[in-house]
Amino acid sequence: MEENFIYCEEAESKFGSTKKAISTLGDVSVRFLTSNESPQIETGAREYQREKVAGLFWKQLVMLTVISNGYRKIPQVHIRVVKNGKSWKLELIDGQQRITSIIDFINGKYTLPNTDNFNLGNGTDVRNMGIEDIRKDYPQLYQQILGYRISCLWYENINDEQTADLFINVLNNTNAMKPQEIRNAVRGKLSEYIRNSSRSFRDSDERLPLFERIHSDSKSKKATLKYFSDSFTISGRMEVDEWLSELIYLLENGYRKGISQQSHTKWIKAVQGTGKESGTLSTQEQFDEFLEETIEPFMKFTHDVITSVPSDYRFRLTPMLSQMLVLYGYELKTKYGHLNTDVYVKKFFDVHKRWSNTDLKKGPRLYQDEVMFGTQDEQMEPFNKLFGGKNKKAIGTITLILDKEVLEDMDSFGIVELDGRETFTKPQIIQKWEEQDRKCYFTGELLEIKDIAGDHYIPRSWGIKKGGVTEIHNLVVTSKKLNLKKSSMHGDDFMKLLNEEMAVA
Repeated sequence: MEENFIYCEEAESKFGSTKKAISTLGDVSVRFLTSNESPQIETGAREYQREKVAGLFWKQLVMLTVISNGYRKIPQVHIRVVKNGKSWKLELIDGQQRITSIIDFINGKYTLPNTDNFNLGNGTDVRNMGIEDIRKDYPQLYQQILGYRISCLWYENINDEQTADLFINVLNNTNAMKPQEIRNAVRGKLSEYIRNSSRSFRDSDERLPLFERIHSDSKSKKATLKYFSDSFTISGRMEVDEWLSELIYLLENGYRKGISQQSHTKWIKAVQGTGKESGTLSTQEQFDEFLEETIEPFMKFTHDVITSVPSDYRFRLTPMLSQMLVLYGYELKTKYGHLNTDVYVKKFFDVHKRWSNTDLKKGPRLYQDEVMFGTQDEQMEPFNKLFGGKNKKAIGTITLILDKEVLEDMDSFGIVELDGRETFTKPQIIQKWEEQDRKCYFTGELLEIKDIAGDHYIPRSWGIKKGGVTEIHNLVVTSKKLNLKKSSMHGDDFMKLLNEEMAVA
């Protein structure tokens, strides 16, 4: 065997002889890739990998190359070796579609087509056959398939940042990589969350229900999102990854400032600590806290808003409009305390319709007397024309219109302004308890101090405008048990419920 060539059969003994970052020419066999005795090769671990978009016929042609074993060969693949003491694992850096096509066939996930080129001659006809058919009818060919060798480069002692650099700047420097493909090459928990939440990747599906796909037919390589516009197509180039990544960036950095590809990429790198300095989301603990306190409640709101859009309006849910719909609504919810999403969505599209009108027969051109945000004399465009770019001027003009409408009628947006004080103070509760002769307000039964609870007679969730304030005049004292039972009921309704229960008893 050659000195600077590592065959897969000898790989384990060859790796680990140096601590330098090196690459070495070698090869892998199909048997090595699919054997339980070999280290498992991760084919989808890295965030930059695209969704598994290779069609069935493309995968079948890969297997034709393997079966023919002629002058045509599977192009070289690139494999990272991660060795820790005696244990080691492999990570596929480049060649996902080629390798998974072979692995899937060996695992029985598809069969060969009924086409003439799969009739190999000499009495060997593998049309319509799966791997088990070949093993049974053509054992020699079966062994040939397992012994098929693919050229590779092994990489040792390279870290995540070097691996991403290799993928972006060397292996794909002649390809037109989208900015999101470059961002997803940044290894980190946030990139991992974005990838796994936005799409179905290999056999693991952590995708959020919001991003459910609809395929027009079984052979189609493209798909649409169930809850978005049909124009939001999925071609496997990380379109949904980008939508989600942008949404999180805009949330964290102030969506009214806008977003650029450069600022977005710079932030993704910074928060995950890909440089010399650690980022704010470098550790598992930091990310878990961010996930629980920020991302999960925000994504729940996002799901509620998007799925509240009536089906006859979904054609408007393009990437940018859907982002603005979510972000402006979340801003209202955060500012005022509560937002009725159904009412908000209806109002948003009402604003969209009225401020997009260009036909005087159907109403006034509301935008005509306004200027674009940040300008003195640039004529404002109709609302529906503002969703072409995510810069500060476009977003500023969108929010200028929405802010104007909110000032005119907050209620129509579903806004419920809550009292910032969630609970009564202990002295206030004791004072009211004494005023009630130490009895429960609702039942008149004596209460011990250890069992008292302060309750909003008009629920806080009803909002300030309806009297749900954390003021002494809206405080009654009851038992802890009844306080839980009352929940968000109005005091009058709760009294009625208790009286009805007593009458039945």
